[in-house]
Amino acid sequence: MTKLPVIFVDHWSPDRVLEDNNMNKQLSILWKSLNEKIKWIVIISAHLTTNWTYISSWNKLKTIYDFHGFPDELYSINYDIETDIELINKIQDLLPEAKKNDSIWIDHWAWTILKKMFPKKDKKIVMISLNMQLSWEDFFKLWTKLKKLREDWYLIIWSWWILHNFSELKYSNDTIFEWAKQFNEDIKNLIIKKIFTPIIDYRSLKNSHRAFKTPEHFYPLLIILWTVDKDDWVKYINDNITLWSLSNNLIIFGEV
Repeated sequence: MTKLPVIFVDHWSPDRVLEDNNMNKQLSILWKSLNEKIKWIVIISAHLTTNWTYISSWNKLKTIYDFHGFPDELYSINYDIETDIELINKIQDLLPEAKKNDSIWIDHWAWTILKKMFPKKDKKIVMISLNMQLSWEDFFKLWTKLKKLREDWYLIIWSWWILHNFSELKYSNDTIFEWAKQFNEDIKNLIIKKIFTPIIDYRSLKNSHRAFKTPEHFYPLLIILWTVDKDDWVKYINDNITLWSLSNNLIIFGEV
């Protein structure tokens, strides 16, 4: 392996971390495969949207519980984790327009995934925000620069949600909406074939207006396409829809 893969995770509900499910099992398998190869971890969260590009700068990322109404057990989980000034400086060298921000903590999508992938908290992490003020062109120019990190043994993890329609979800798993199934499948086929232009122009895709009501959860997918190389193989490790209109995907770009 000459570079680390890029990992996409549909983060779904925070209480998934408490469950015995296929996603958690697959994240644990990834930990066993990648743990010894990883130097640091870079995380870009759809929940960390800002009006500038920010990098976390505290010595320790504090766990926050940015949700309510879930089991008490969830609020007792602590995933405070070390960051690293060397890593922060390296990212700032690649993204000189980014600013350090002491108020960035580790949100629920990140720690619920990392707890399964790195239960020992033995990796140092830096979080980067999504600058929602950038144009598409500037977005792509910015994130393409992160490709270099993969060659230096940094693992890049992105949070997203291909289907993020809470207004139509139903609290049962007996079926799914046909439009949701079709949109999720269309995106999968384009990703596997590495036909990225239609994804970038996602508004033209059938059912995109129902797939998500606001685009911030879909943006990480658009951005990550620019950190993927032509020789990266693509593997869907988890691929399903839950509660009728929420996707539950785990996708790897590159060798594990």
